[in-house]
Amino acid sequence: MRIDAPGRNQPLSNTGTTRRADGSGRAFSLDLGGQAPGRAASTPAPAAASTIGALGAMLALQEFEDPRERRARAVKRGHDLLDRLEGLKIALLSGQLPEAELDSLVTVLSSRLPTGDDKLESVLDDIDLRARVELAKLGRFPA
Repeated sequence: MRIDAPGRNQPLSNTGTTRRADGSGRAFSLDLGGQAPGRAASTPAPAAASTIGALGAMLALQEFEDPRERRARAVKRGHDLLDRLEGLKIALLSGQLPEAELDSLVTVLSSRLPTGDDKLESVLDDIDLRARVELAKLGRFPA
């Protein structure tokens, strides 16, 4: 369904082959600006250096990390470790020891990045130590 602007209800024009008035049948011609047909016109070189510079600036901005984002990721990781330790406790109390939970705990332990906040680092160190102790009790020794 086509919706036209007001006052524009004419049918589309014929899209068939167009013929030139001189009868040559050519619908398009290239104006070479007085040059011979076999010679190429000189064109300026593309501005690649400015494009590369702009790309470098864009990548540098993407690499910049806000300290608040880094702190939020560390807090999320701490909560994730505590949740996994709680799940491990429930699994042990029910008499099960799922290897998948142990593997995921080892994976989360290996994904720590520095936050720059000494108090937060101290809390995360305690959580990591508790998770490593629990894994060591079960015979799993993360690196």
